[in-house]
Amino acid sequence: MVGYAFFNGIGSLFFKIGLNKIDNTKISFTKWSKENFKAFLELLKNPIWLLGFIFLLIDFIIYQFALKKYEVSVVKPLVNLNLFFVVLFGLTIMKEKINLKEWIGTALIIIGAIIITINSESSETYLNLINFWIFLSIMIILIVFNMIILTKLKNGNYEYFVSISSGILYGMGSIFNKGLYSSNLHQGYFTILLILFVLSYFLAFIYGQAAYLKGRMSIVSVLVNIFSIFIPFIGGIIIFEESFQLLKITGLVLIIVGILLNYKKKISIQREITND
Repeated sequence: MVGYAFFNGIGSLFFKIGLNKIDNTKISFTKWSKENFKAFLELLKNPIWLLGFIFLLIDFIIYQFALKKYEVSVVKPLVNLNLFFVVLFGLTIMKEKINLKEWIGTALIIIGAIIITINSESSETYLNLINFWIFLSIMIILIVFNMIILTKLKNGNYEYFVSISSGILYGMGSIFNKGLYSSNLHQGYFTILLILFVLSYFLAFIYGQAAYLKGRMSIVSVLVNIFSIFIPFIGGIIIFEESFQLLKITGLVLIIVGILLNYKKKISIQREITND
């Protein structure tokens, strides 16, 4: 998973560099049009962006090995180790400014992710179908609500809300992915989970690219990763009846504190500028 973290950081870097090399006025990942389709085909010819996509595939393969064996509430937080590499590359290569408070917040997020994994053990996957459909319905409502808010906001807050939507979708994708390994899964449910898994990751990827297009790498990557961790953490306990331990809660609290240190002040300042 440390290897996963490194490849993920490199992939995020190549995505950002690749997107910077195209005309931002010609492409929007959240709108479907003929012009956007042509711009996306042009992006596919960009070798730097394609390298980022290749690293994403490598991440996916590594992730499957881990997810099949361990709890999703354990594996998904460990993925967040990529934050160190993402912030490091954003600072050194993309020349993004990161203050001491943001470094502390990122460190707390990483420490929290590590604490969650201390007592990790391999386990059999069992899907609680009733809890699954209830949880899925709530997540769909949250995503729709978030996107409605996004349409009413000015561009100043764009990177935050698009990143949140991407993170939620990635988190749900992890739950669908974990569900594919359930011992009590019938063929019909396997097909449904597979479709939901592909759809959620596709939409998460699209919205993630949209956030990278207009947002800062050190902000977008952190937000996407945090929400993609929180959703499987809760979903794993509710849907797969995974262990509910003090260490897991402690790790989650550290992650939440890290989020507050990274974003509370920034969002407030951003809103003031937008209002002016």
